[in-house]
Amino acid sequence: MNLTVFQKGLVLIALPLLLQLVFFVAAVRFQRDHEDAERWAAHTKDVIARTHEIHGTVADAHASVRGYVISGDPSFAQPFRDALRDLPEQFNDLDELVKDNPEQAERARVLRGRGTNLFAWQRDVEKLLQGGAVEEAVKRVQTGRGNVLMAEFRQAVKAFLEKEERLDRDRLAALERSRVRLNHLFVFGGLLVAASTFTLGYVFHRSIARRFAALETNAHRLALGGALPPPLEGNDEIASVDRAIRAMAAELTRASEQVRDLYDNAPCGYHSVDQDGVLVAVNRTELRWLGYGADEVLGRRRFADLVSPNSRATYQRGFDRVREEGAVVGVELDLVRADGTTLPVLVSSSSVRDSDGRYLRSRTMLTDLTERKRAENEVRRLNAELEERVQIRTAELDRSNAALREEEALFRGAFDTTNMAMVLTDLDNRFIRANTAFARMFGYAKPDDVLGLGLADVTHPNHLDESYERRAALLAGAGDHFQMEKQYRHKDGHVLWGLTNVALVRGSDGRPLMYVGQVQDITERKAAEVAVRERSAALAEANRDLAQKNTENEMFVYSVSHDLRSPLVNLQGFSKELEKGCQQLTALVNEESVPPDVRTRGRALLEGKMAKSIGFIQTAVLRLSGIIDALLRLSRVGRVEYRWEVVDLARVVEQVVVAAQGTVTERGATVRVGDLPTARGDRTALEQLFGNLIGNALTYLDPARPGVIEVGCLPPETGDVPLGFRTYFVRDNGLGIAPAHRQKIFQAFQRAHPGVGSGEGLGLAIVARVAERHQGRAWVESHPGAGSTFFVTLPVPGSAG
Repeated sequence: MNLTVFQKGLVLIALPLLLQLVFFVAAVRFQRDHEDAERWAAHTKDVIARTHEIHGTVADAHASVRGYVISGDPSFAQPFRDALRDLPEQFNDLDELVKDNPEQAERARVLRGRGTNLFAWQRDVEKLLQGGAVEEAVKRVQTGRGNVLMAEFRQAVKAFLEKEERLDRDRLAALERSRVRLNHLFVFGGLLVAASTFTLGYVFHRSIARRFAALETNAHRLALGGALPPPLEGNDEIASVDRAIRAMAAELTRASEQVRDLYDNAPCGYHSVDQDGVLVAVNRTELRWLGYGADEVLGRRRFADLVSPNSRATYQRGFDRVREEGAVVGVELDLVRADGTTLPVLVSSSSVRDSDGRYLRSRTMLTDLTERKRAENEVRRLNAELEERVQIRTAELDRSNAALREEEALFRGAFDTTNMAMVLTDLDNRFIRANTAFARMFGYAKPDDVLGLGLADVTHPNHLDESYERRAALLAGAGDHFQMEKQYRHKDGHVLWGLTNVALVRGSDGRPLMYVGQVQDITERKAAEVAVRERSAALAEANRDLAQKNTENEMFVYSVSHDLRSPLVNLQGFSKELEKGCQQLTALVNEESVPPDVRTRGRALLEGKMAKSIGFIQTAVLRLSGIIDALLRLSRVGRVEYRWEVVDLARVVEQVVVAAQGTVTERGATVRVGDLPTARGDRTALEQLFGNLIGNALTYLDPARPGVIEVGCLPPETGDVPLGFRTYFVRDNGLGIAPAHRQKIFQAFQRAHPGVGSGEGLGLAIVARVAERHQGRAWVESHPGAGSTFFVTLPVPGSAG
């Protein structure tokens, strides 16, 4: 088959692509199976968690009813009332989770039924207590019917959890099997792709190596002036290059005349100015553009006189940089022609200095921007043709074409003196010219030390394949340049990073001639990026550890608080019994049959230390009960699963203010609510947050002046607010907070004014926890005696939560 090299490459590339397609289809299928296994495993965890939550709620309710019976204190029945409110929704959630499993769905119905039976019995006991039938309520508890119903409920929970835990083990095993299978697929696919790539590369190399060797031999014979063997057969690119080499031999005799013509009629303007900016050299192209003769400008005019007034400041800054720093690139100026019209140009300039480094004159190039596209194409064609001839004359006919090398040296100024690292590379990726900046960047003393090296000698292996692929894409017609960040290897072996710009130079007939490359050292910038990524990873790991520890602390607080409730109920009940016993003993002591001295001593004991001790016990029990309830509320803030939605905060704050209207009226306060944009979060949690902030503001108003409370939202650009968040505030003119207390008040059981109001000091701790769970934060600004402003950041709708 008489195929081109490009066509042969397409055939060989198609085979590994087919293998990769098969591998991709298999990977997609295995990945889908793995995601299904992950989803079912997570589903089972949700079912187990919801069941434990239901069990905890029922157990709390059962304990609270017994505490109510023992103590007679209605506050002990609050968990039972909470359970009446929360359990239907919890059971509905459980039914929704297991509806796909008929067996578990039936167990869930049994669980709901037994819970309903238990709550019916508990509701009857509560009604007896509320109706004053305490003795009847106690008798019902003593029958043990409640414990039997609770035991039946626990048995149903146990049966349900045993089945769900078996499902959990089975689904975790299925998840592990899918992960192992997916890993095996990737390992096998990677090995297969690597093997196929190596094999096809070897075959491709073998198919063209001999013809390239013959082509190289022809080039060497041409350089030595020897006779060329018969032309290579075929119509592919290698045969075309061989024919081009033969045609080049006929053109070499005319090369010198053509190069001189290129110098004299360059498609861009060139000039030089001395220390004072006076023109000392101008080429014919620039004179023709401006409409002047050489005798009119040389030694007579400063270049600044030819610059339009609106560009003179820009020119002067650029001229100062050329004299002081040595170069300026890509400055756009407007020039004024002899006929008064304006000529827009692009100016690049470098300085010529003496041996002491003093400025002598400039080397300045002008590009006419009015014909930029036409001029760029023409310059590219002429320069590519010139570079091709100069390279061939330099590399292959070194001694026989000395005159051509001397003329080519006239163009080295702009290339060699720039402070940007630049290199010319042939189509085999070998360096054929480099400037001083390029050699110095890679540790070489002079540009000639780089010649003969190739792309692989300075490119790190991590980016060598990509560099070859990008250059191959240029040859294939995918654009005329590319830019990439890549790693390089210094001469001493250390790695450096560079920002690389590579352009493909083509001849007038469209044939590729060479690559032009520019490299900017960005090693320090990449090192800084790595440091930032490492710091970000460390912070992320620390945040995960903190979140885990916070969860463990919340579970510990919940567990301890829950376990303390039962002995606390018993302690309160026994204190009531002691109080009744003291009353009975007091009645006995007061009887007439008791001797007077016994009556006196008995009264002293019963009405003195014993009565005070019982009072102290009951006060401490109530205090401890309040602390336990507060701890449970605080732990619940971290354990409750949030329902994320778009929350109308204006409506939420309105409801909070209406609920607190009695306190507002009592305090004679005014509550002003401004514009409150919607937020993304859990409606119940945000209602609790604003309820605590507004309640705190009402509690700590200054009785010496009318209270004013403002609720609002800061403008988006105010303060250091992360993208996707808004800052809301609650401001009061109350007592204010001393600086020493401003950080402590967001901790549990901390109060800025212990003698004002009541409570356990958990309101602001809950505010801070709710804000954290919304990925926000809470803080306060306050002035003692003037008031406080509490701020909280919340995510806006549409942001990630």
